Amino acid sequence: MAHDDTEVFFIKRGAGPAAIWKVSLEGGAAVQISPLTDAAPEGFLAISPDGKWLAYRRVSAQPAARGENRSLRIGVLPVDGNADP
Repeated sequence: MAHDDTEVFFIKRGAGPAAIWKVSLEGGAAVQISPLTDAAPEGFLAISPDGKWLAYRRVSAQPAARGENRSLRIGVLPVDGNADP
């Protein structure tokens, strides 16, 4: 997903914890923006219309009641990653 038509943001999963990354459309190495220790497995990423905020699906930090699933919520952070998700 493009932020200002010069970068693409994405959620990277793999051997380590999930994280939000960005890469320039002109090429170069991807840069990690923020770790996502609470990201939901079916994660998505959206950018606000003003291009300043990222939203992602996260799992509630609160434990679920017995027999219930943990709730999904929306996490929000600045596109530069300078905030705790």
